[in-house]
Amino acid sequence: MFSQLSLPLSNKIFTAIDRHAATCQLLMLTAVICCTQRVTLLDCGNRSDMYAVARHLRLLTHDPVTALKRIRVSRAFTCYQVVAMLTETTIAPGEPVILPDFLSTFFDDEVKIPDASRLFQKSLMKLKSISETSPVLVTARPVPSQASGKAFLLNRLIQASHVVFESRAVLEPPGDLQMPLFAES
Repeated sequence: MFSQLSLPLSNKIFTAIDRHAATCQLLMLTAVICCTQRVTLLDCGNRSDMYAVARHLRLLTHDPVTALKRIRVSRAFTCYQVVAMLTETTIAPGEPVILPDFLSTFFDDEVKIPDASRLFQKSLMKLKSISETSPVLVTARPVPSQASGKAFLLNRLIQASHVVFESRAVLEPPGDLQMPLFAES
């Protein structure tokens, strides 16, 4: 998904929509970027495997420790923490900001639709502000059925993004989730 991007990234919001929130591709891109510059990773879905980044860095550089030190990681477990993280984190101009699984906390059943909408709007305004001086890379999963009332959040994210990548797997309906228990005779 992100393989179509060329470095250095321009100051835009890049969004990838994928069943698995394109986490693996995003983390590999994080490894490539941190070889040459500082990166801020604001993990919204608690899905970032930094060991995978370290393993990938060993293939890219002889000094993975220095590259890893260029990654600043923060994790949010609620949409309230996402807003706080975006508001309180200082981003240097040109420093890429990476947000894996951005919408996951907003889809939480415990967060009412008006609250999710308000908090998402604050987050989106901050992302737009950051994208004026730095590249912003966001991933999101398709809206889960239990959060269908919050589908407008994904639409708002897509509208606010300058570049959107959508996985073919998202466009194709899922097959049977489970094999039949008994063979039909």
